Parts: sequence; structure tokens; C-alpha cells
Amino acid sequence: MSPPLSHGGGLVDRLARVERARGLAARLTDLPQSDIERAEATDVMNTATGAFSPLEDYLGRAARG
Repeated sequence: MSPPLSHGGGLVDRLARVERARGLAARLTDLPQSDIERAEATDVMNTATGAFSPLEDYLGRAARG
């Protein structure tokens, strides 16, 4: 028995693999930082892990109108 298809036909996986994650972690001190609320952090994790598939990221200003 195969697993059910996700909404939209495929799961989105936005997590960085080990080597890329190491490179990104090394750059963190050079990037601006901001405090976010728990709900915002949850949205980021849900987007990254495919819980919001088929969404791949946030809507840009042009898409919002």
C-alpha cells in the first residue's frame, strides 16, 4: 500500500542538507538578526518541512497586490 498523495501532488522540502547547513551556520554572525514570535517560527518550520505543501515560501509583495 502506497502513502496517500499530498495536496498539490508533492511534498516541498526546504531544509538544507548537512554541508549547506554548515556553510549557512558559518554565515549567521554576518546576517542581520531579528526576534520573531513563536507563531512566526512555527510558520518557518512548517514551510521548511513541507507541512504547508505545495507552498514553497512566503508571498512576495507583487503576489499580494
